Amino acid sequence: MNGTKLTLKALIGKGSRGGKGSKQNQREVVYNLPRQTRSLPENVFPDNPLPKGGLQGINDFGQVAYGGPWSPGGTHRYFFKLYALERVLELKGGATKAQLEAAMKGHILAQAELIGRYRRQR
Repeated sequence: MNGTKLTLKALIGKGSRGGKGSKQNQREVVYNLPRQTRSLPENVFPDNPLPKGGLQGINDFGQVAYGGPWSPGGTHRYFFKLYALERVLELKGGATKAQLEAAMKGHILAQAELIGRYRRQR
């Protein structure tokens, strides 16, 4: 999209019921990705970093990491949210959800959402 400076990706897991009161967990958040980014590397660590400028925020498990799908029972939904932003977020790595939301406010050009479903095989 014209005017896009960077993108932000968030992965949010939601319980099997999916109704009001279902627990949501921020599984991963990645921000300040260059707009040309088409994929992300697997197992992001210092020796396998994100594309230039990309940073990871803190997930709901208190880690700067990806918390993959885990379903104690039933089918769970996972929301992949992608935002096109008009500016680079002036945040360091390890930002919280509240910090990201505040920094994004008023700077979202477009957004998309993909919902995946996961059920653990027993």
